[in-house]
Amino acid sequence: MKRSRRNTVTKQDLVVNIVNRMGNAYTKTDVLKIVTYFLEEIVEQVSKNRRVELRGFGIFTLRKWKKKSVRLPTMGDGMVIPERYVPHFKASSVFKKLVNKK
Repeated sequence: MKRSRRNTVTKQDLVVNIVNRMGNAYTKTDVLKIVTYFLEEIVEQVSKNRRVELRGFGIFTLRKWKKKSVRLPTMGDGMVIPERYVPHFKASSVFKKLVNKK
């Protein structure tokens, strides 16, 4: 499913919304730094295999995928996908309830 720009919220959009909600108490630059540092901290902690739990929002964890052998249908060749780690997010029950509220 292709997403249109109208349905996408960027980091800059979040910054502008936060500045507006705060009654312009902070500059866009200050809020951008805070949001950037916040996201960088989540990435850093998850990359260290630490669980990041934000109550009422969700949990960020790191999952390990085992290596696996696959066959390419078009070429018929086999290849091995190496072991790797992927970030995972699980929404909290509060988040899920808010999303499903209409």
